[in-house]
Amino acid sequence: MVSQFFTQLLDQYVLDPTGVLPYAYWKALIRISPEESNYMFSENNLQWIYGAKGDCLEFAWQKKENTEIPLNQLASKFDIMMINERMLNSINVPFRKLTPFFKLKHDLKHVKSVILPEGYQFCSAVLPDEIHIISEFISNCYEHIKPSEKTVFSWTKETVFDPSLWIWLLDENNNRIALGIADFDSNVLEGALEWIQVHPDYRGLGAGQYIVEELLNRLKSKVSFVTVSGEADNLTKPERLYRKCGFNGGTVWWVLERIK
Repeated sequence: MVSQFFTQLLDQYVLDPTGVLPYAYWKALIRISPEESNYMFSENNLQWIYGAKGDCLEFAWQKKENTEIPLNQLASKFDIMMINERMLNSINVPFRKLTPFFKLKHDLKHVKSVILPEGYQFCSAVLPDEIHIISEFISNCYEHIKPSEKTVFSWTKETVFDPSLWIWLLDENNNRIALGIADFDSNVLEGALEWIQVHPDYRGLGAGQYIVEELLNRLKSKVSFVTVSGEADNLTKPERLYRKCGFNGGTVWWVLERIK
């Protein structure tokens, strides 16, 4: 049952990475309990599937809108749900919308070469020596997200860690102006952009696009596609940046809280 669940999930995920899961596939292996999840396979096709763990419904997918996935029964069971926007109207239990997230995909058919301004350069992060610098850099880019050094170090222990995908963009004075961190899932052949950060003092100068395009160039020989997700209402408009770099798709995922 356990292996069958993830087999069914993976088969559908590679067909529709943005519509099936709100995050990269490898995270499902950690976040979802197969024993608390279910799917229905009939007529030689997956009809619906959902993944859960504890009080959270991590995702739900159905082949057609009229497919009888037990969505309302599920919604009454979980306190937190992550739901594809197109399924919102199928939920009849009261809930409040917390956060919308976009998820996009790049098929790597057209990846631009990166031409940096004179004096600018990419360099790989020196790990683990620069863990504290990375933690501080990300924290300076957000008001509410402050990953600790321990948390950043834990990312280097994930199965998808690839040191060549942790990069800095330096300006002509060797200032660290942007950071990019991506994952490489060798089993699914999926790349995932995890952290694209531009120092607040250097925003609006194209640094984010340079970082994204460099990571795409480093990934294109390793994976079949690259995904990225982020807050849809972020004031820095990250979705606009990713679409400019060739990502496409229109899936919005909502984090919902059930009203008790």
